[in-house]
Amino acid sequence: MRTPTIEASPREHAVRGRPRTSRVATVSRVLELIDQQHWPLRLADLCRVTGISERTLRTIIKEQFDLGPSRYLRLRRLQMLHDALERASPYDTTVAAISARFGYAHGGRMASEYHELFGEYPSQTLGQPFAQAADESTASDIFATLPEAGPEPSREQH
Repeated sequence: MRTPTIEASPREHAVRGRPRTSRVATVSRVLELIDQQHWPLRLADLCRVTGISERTLRTIIKEQFDLGPSRYLRLRRLQMLHDALERASPYDTTVAAISARFGYAHGGRMASEYHELFGEYPSQTLGQPFAQAADESTASDIFATLPEAGPEPSREQH
């Protein structure tokens, strides 16, 4: 004897549980939060703001990026730091000031991870555009920008 199954109507499913959002929409929202640079950003923060469980978020990030969420956040934060260092002037700021914006409190650990990922230290990235510009210019270019000097004033001794 077959037992009858009770199926809920589609309307009843819509009422129960959390509203479903697409994985693409969830990933977009997570990336938006990351790009807003509210560091340090934790997985629990992302779950709270997006309204999904940690397990679901882990699954979605793993599917999208083939990385665990903690590793993805660490790499993304380092990439954002790298981009900020490339755009900054070494005359106006320091590595410590920029890295603090991204929630780095320990410069040594950050520099080690940064070097492992980019093959250079943060201080090298910060000074790079300026060092390249100096390397590319020749002495004649540098001297061409100086005002012309007239004859050196004579120094008479009295």
